[in-house]
Amino acid sequence: AAGDDPHKAAASCSFFGIPPTFLIKQAAKELEPLLNTEAIVGALAVRHGHISPEATLRGYCEAFVRHGGTIEYAKVTQLVREGDRVVGVTDNSITYFAANTIVCAGGFSRNLLKSAGFSVPVYFTHAEILETPPVEVKLRTFVMSALQQRTKTENVASQREIDRLWDEGDRAIAPPVLDPGAIQLLDNRIRIGQISRTLSNPHARVDAKQSEAAIREAIAKILPPLANLPATWHRCLVAFSNDALPLIGAIPNIEGVQIFSGFTSTMVLAPPLAKRFANYLAGEDSEAIEQFSPSRFM
Repeated sequence: AAGDDPHKAAASCSFFGIPPTFLIKQAAKELEPLLNTEAIVGALAVRHGHISPEATLRGYCEAFVRHGGTIEYAKVTQLVREGDRVVGVTDNSITYFAANTIVCAGGFSRNLLKSAGFSVPVYFTHAEILETPPVEVKLRTFVMSALQQRTKTENVASQREIDRLWDEGDRAIAPPVLDPGAIQLLDNRIRIGQISRTLSNPHARVDAKQSEAAIREAIAKILPPLANLPATWHRCLVAFSNDALPLIGAIPNIEGVQIFSGFTSTMVLAPPLAKRFANYLAGEDSEAIEQFSPSRFM
């Protein structure tokens, strides 16, 4: 954005395996013609791929079934506990018993575990975006803020001294932030975002019209042709931890339950770590999995 220090932004990416290249405004405009160069001081460019999250999820589910897995759809309301052991889950009408239960409920993980008496330091933002139908406007690139406000908010909202606020009902843990950006999928839908809110209630009410207006105003400054496209507001929960790494493995002092949550960048980290975690549970040693143990916080 205009007024930002491009060198600071570049320095924040210096640890990348493939550091981005700094582009002056005109070079950025050549790469992405829809950019408003008056709103930026330059751009960081890096080759980047993207996928359809929905199609990817369907693919994993279909592969799971092909390999003998069974999928049961139910709204799990709590874990079933017997003493110091979790023995399954329930949806208030049916109980599903299991020798081992893995909680991979994303932003709902904290509350689900809390219902069984476990306080696990996993948190969540309410992420809000706009999605257009297929449109004629063409984005050549994936555009996002170089200095993300969301990471700063996650750090503030996950400090140990305010952890208790997450269990006090409807609390705004930190002010909401807006990181403007956009990406176009292969079917020509465009997703424009994003607002991140740290609200302790996963079912908190949010003013969708107000959020939509804020997102449109922000994207109008950077990618003006997108500001007035027809779009629908969406919200989901995004889990995170204090050190930006996921929580994977056994929860201390309780048997029969593991956690697989806290993926700030779920579609990047979850697929490879899911495979490693499955092998780890089958008896394979893995330093990669052990370093994500929730015991580092507990």
